[in-house]
Amino acid sequence: MSLVVDDLPDDLPDRLPAAPTSPPVIDGDTGEVMLSPAAQVRLASDIVVRNGSLIAQVAVEAQTYSIAEATPDERQALVEFYWSLRSILEPLQMRVRAIEFIWARGMEELGAKKLPLPDGGVVEYTASTGEWKVNAEALRSELQRLSREEGTVTNDDIEAALPVVVTYKADNRVLQRLINQSSEAVRQAIEANRVKVVPPTASGRVKLPQPKGGL
Repeated sequence: MSLVVDDLPDDLPDRLPAAPTSPPVIDGDTGEVMLSPAAQVRLASDIVVRNGSLIAQVAVEAQTYSIAEATPDERQALVEFYWSLRSILEPLQMRVRAIEFIWARGMEELGAKKLPLPDGGVVEYTASTGEWKVNAEALRSELQRLSREEGTVTNDDIEAALPVVVTYKADNRVLQRLINQSSEAVRQAIEANRVKVVPPTASGRVKLPQPKGGL
């Protein structure tokens, strides 16, 4: 993005970007004064804030819809609005993740955990610590050998570090088959020991068709 100062559109947001703290950029071919990188990003931020607020305000109107009472045309309109929002949301999510990645890579290159900004804010970075993947069975066996042969680790420590956990996992597909094919006693036993719980805030999934004519 390279914007010439004299070519900026007339319908800019009311809050213009703050004056750039870096020197102006001069186009090497034309000699025109360009917006500095910081000013370009601030301009983009202002445009996003202005239009984002408007979109959020408009989106609130959709909450008044009652699908059960809506006309077919109103339902169609809501589906189209949904995809309009998706067309904006998904690319923006990718850009947000890209900016986070740029910051993470930069902080790693600088070897910094904190980086102050001119306005007093501080960017903080926490490196990924990863996670241990343990071959628990093999390690337990090896530690038990060392306990027997060298006594360098106690059985209590082994049990604390690598406890044996016995659990039961229900396969509801098989249980349903047993209900359908087995005796009444089996059905009663299963039904007495399982219950379907639906969280009060849960809702089913809806798949909306994309508009045939595109957005």
